[in-house]
Amino acid sequence: MKKFEQAKRLLKSLDDYRNTNDFSDEMISAVSADFDRLFELTWKFIKEYMKDTLMIKAAATGSPRDILKLAYREGLIDDEDEWIDMLKDRNDDTHLYNQGVAILYVSRINDRYIPKIRDCIDNFKELIPEEELLEKRLNETFFESWKKSGLTMDDFVEKIRLEKGYATKREVLDNWD
Repeated sequence: MKKFEQAKRLLKSLDDYRNTNDFSDEMISAVSADFDRLFELTWKFIKEYMKDTLMIKAAATGSPRDILKLAYREGLIDDEDEWIDMLKDRNDDTHLYNQGVAILYVSRINDRYIPKIRDCIDNFKELIPEEELLEKRLNETFFESWKKSGLTMDDFVEKIRLEKGYATKREVLDNWD
């Protein structure tokens, strides 16, 4: 399950943030953005597991809140209230304009939410077989070609897509050699 593997990787990245007392705007932004992605991946891999492995029809559709409530009823997560708080905070983080409030949010991420997600991921390690995530990195020729083109990166990739006859821009990136 790719979302599960990506969540495990992102959790490791967030652990690095937890060991710092840096509350600069940049760090707050980084922690918040990475946590948003981690939360998104987590509820989606839970949804996918319930739908595909447990064959729970109700998991096929539903908001994150519905999925979390269902996961709690199925015993896949504990402390439903904490997960709902996590969802509310994640939804409200785009409205954080006050640095003090943002620092409190980051502290909740570090102190409450990351440990809760870690426990969830640890529990799912027993349920979901490990899958190798192939990570393809673009080589330097891509960046050199793009810089020489004088185009924005998006325009450059679109130009190559059309030249090579690819259906999507991702194919350009996946097939770059």
